[in-house]
Amino acid sequence: MRKALVIFFWLVATIGVTYVANAAVGLVDKQVLPAGSRIQVLSFKEKSPEIVLEASIDLSEDSTDGTFPTETEEITNETTTTSPKISTTTSLILLPEPEPEPEPEPEPEPEPVVQTTTTEVVLITTTVPPVTTTTRAVSPLNISEINLPKAKMGADYSFQLNAEGGIAPYEWSLSSGNLPDDLKISKNGLISGVLSESEEASLSFTVRDSTQKTAISEEILLQIEKTRKTVVARGGTAFIDIDGDLVSLFLVSPADGYSAVIVESGGFRVEVQFVPIQGDSTSYVVCEVNNGVNCTSD
Repeated sequence: MRKALVIFFWLVATIGVTYVANAAVGLVDKQVLPAGSRIQVLSFKEKSPEIVLEASIDLSEDSTDGTFPTETEEITNETTTTSPKISTTTSLILLPEPEPEPEPEPEPEPEPVVQTTTTEVVLITTTVPPVTTTTRAVSPLNISEINLPKAKMGADYSFQLNAEGGIAPYEWSLSSGNLPDDLKISKNGLISGVLSESEEASLSFTVRDSTQKTAISEEILLQIEKTRKTVVARGGTAFIDIDGDLVSLFLVSPADGYSAVIVESGGFRVEVQFVPIQGDSTSYVVCEVNNGVNCTSD
């Protein structure tokens, strides 16, 4: 578009300059130059944007009468003058059309800065000698053979239960039956106490190892050791053996003047009567099992 405008203005300027030059020539013809003289526009230079107007004015004057010769008159004088040239040069320089300024490119958005952390990993290799482990087979949990000793009336009682296999420690408890009064079993399997009754008991025990495996014993009879009890009466003395819940007559010894009569010799009851030989009343010894062994005499 700018180039087209430049060419347009150049054409307008050229035409204007030509018009002004022709007008100037006419004005000179009328006002300055003598009649018959003229200014001739010779040529335009086309190869250059410069416009050159050349005009020749014949100003030779007759030496005698001061008149200017016409075109038909011959000039006799040999005097030659050089006609002045009016040269008008118009230079139109075509500037190259400036290239449009490039639109500023949008500034690129700053790329996010990613912070990276470099961690050096130092790998330390150590040679560890092979560890030899010995796996010991665990045998099944069992209760060792139990031989409960006989308990004795009025005496301290103590017995330790034992187990084998499994993984210790062990924990014991009573599985069935009831211990006689004043006898207890601890968690480590110790049966202890002082027997106050002559009652026997059938018992079984449970043992548990650290892995919660259990074993149960067979039923075991807690026996009461025979005790010999001496019972004295007016007519004599009776020796009674107490074996658990059973009683039996071991020996009878009548006093002087008495004789001994055995009514019951054992089992759940022992009865002995001492009969006087003369005059006195009969005395007796009776032992029977009734919540234990109870003995009476007279």
